[in-house]
Amino acid sequence: MAELFATHAAIALGSANQLEGLNEALHTRSVIGQAMGILMHQYTFDADGAFGLLIRSSSHANVKLRIVAERLVSAANAKAAETRQHSRVE
Repeated sequence: MAELFATHAAIALGSANQLEGLNEALHTRSVIGQAMGILMHQYTFDADGAFGLLIRSSSHANVKLRIVAERLVSAANAKAAETRQHSRVE
């Protein structure tokens, strides 16, 4: 009985880990896409140029691509929030 329970628990745990990995990959892809869009807008890059810049930045800083993208998106969001706040004051 314990062996059967252990087998089912292992399968459930494996499925949970796989789902978590897929969710993380989906989030990562979304953040990288947002960062690419920001670069494409700011510097008139095409998609390949924007992705290449993210890769180079990641490599030079020795930081994961996802983290570089998250930082870029966070900075852009902070700048947009500051701009909105500033325009309300005026």
